[in-house]
Amino acid sequence: MPAQLSSPAGKVSGFLAGVVTRHRAICAASGGLLTLVLLLQAYLVRHQDAVGFILILALIGVLSLAPRIKAASWRLFIRCVATASIAAEAVWFGTGWNWLYIAAHIGVAALALAAFVLAWQGRTQNKRTRAQRMVVVGMRTVGMVSSGLAVMLIGAVVITDLSVRPAVYALQKAADQVNSFDSNGPSGETALPAGTTLTRNIEYGTQFPNSFLDIYSKEPKAEASRPTYVFIHGGGWIAGSKSMGDPNAAGSSFALGNGPIIDAGYNVVSLDYALAPGAPYPTQVQQVSQAVAYLKEHADQYGLDMSRVVIAGSSAGGQLAGQFANIETNPAYAEQIGIDPVLDKGVLRAVVLDSAAIDLARTGRTELPSPQADFLFSLSLRAYVGQPQNSTTEVPLAREADMLAHVTTAFPPAFIADGNDGTFPDQAKDLGVRLTTLGVRNVVDIPAMSNGLFGHGYMAGPSRETDRYNSRKVAFLAEAVG
Repeated sequence: MPAQLSSPAGKVSGFLAGVVTRHRAICAASGGLLTLVLLLQAYLVRHQDAVGFILILALIGVLSLAPRIKAASWRLFIRCVATASIAAEAVWFGTGWNWLYIAAHIGVAALALAAFVLAWQGRTQNKRTRAQRMVVVGMRTVGMVSSGLAVMLIGAVVITDLSVRPAVYALQKAADQVNSFDSNGPSGETALPAGTTLTRNIEYGTQFPNSFLDIYSKEPKAEASRPTYVFIHGGGWIAGSKSMGDPNAAGSSFALGNGPIIDAGYNVVSLDYALAPGAPYPTQVQQVSQAVAYLKEHADQYGLDMSRVVIAGSSAGGQLAGQFANIETNPAYAEQIGIDPVLDKGVLRAVVLDSAAIDLARTGRTELPSPQADFLFSLSLRAYVGQPQNSTTEVPLAREADMLAHVTTAFPPAFIADGNDGTFPDQAKDLGVRLTTLGVRNVVDIPAMSNGLFGHGYMAGPSRETDRYNSRKVAFLAEAVG
């Protein structure tokens, strides 16, 4: 027996040679690498170009391995698909055409699947010991399960490339978020602590689903002297409800029942709206207008002062609040999108924007960068305004709904707040600069980094920074509303 085979290292090498061939190992590794890079390009939305370059290198590596495949049909398949995928990804770099991006992903998915098939099909001709056979069975089982999981993930990426609807519908089903023309609970009045009365599930419209609102008041209905604060929940236009605030926010839900706004002397109205993609843009902003028109018409019935109104929202709700304010104060814009103003001039006294999506083109580019938030916000935006045809340009509807692009000198005083981690403080600052340039009174409230990290919608949860935010907001509204 040769000396090298009698050594411990030689025995281990011989054992492994009887367990798995080099061909299988290379195929399995190739399939795993393609899967990983594909997932990264889909997930890291702000780094898709950089990951795309890595994907091209991985495809070139797969192409270089094609001559080692014994079956001529497999060699031809790998060469053709890898070459086409490299070309599609490379041209996508220069043009931004999303159909090429999708085509490249489909090609990579096919190559990864082929690599897994080649890795686990057939049997080696090596004579194996019993121990080797047991290891082979274990490796095959792990390999098959891992390959199956990888194929499922690849399929999810490709399907989401084509349409976000399946992914969003799955998320909504898991969270029990639905569009319905029936209310999500009983209606009527409920007494809450500290003398607050909740009148819940008032139907403000019949045209669209989820057209219900709640009113929180401390004052007898006969004495409508408290200004009206209309709050629109967040959730990326695809989730959330009037009773839970912004589900993207860390911490507890929005404390409407005995919140600081009620304590500061306001009646609070929290409204629901239909969720995308089942109800796409501009359904939601139409519903905001319908809800405010309903409140105006029924002000006496609910003891509301609709001569002093504040519109407020969190995240996607902040975008809706800002767009509603633009409709009310910019007649040309209202005519452009076909939604008539519903309030008299001067009635809308202030706007409050909490972690609002202001510039929709940057919805998937949070500050400080959060890959998870970028991905989820991008997914939500696509569900709301549609799929982009070109990754280098905006979706036309996203530009239309962009708050920053349509503000005028008539925009109401604005309190603009956000966190400093995984959210949109850059957009808040840009809106503040724009409003200041127009001569519109505004406050931009973002926690200093020295005070700690505060995420998207942080003001929905208890903290010292939340208390400071509430104090500044109430003081701002006291001056703006009167």
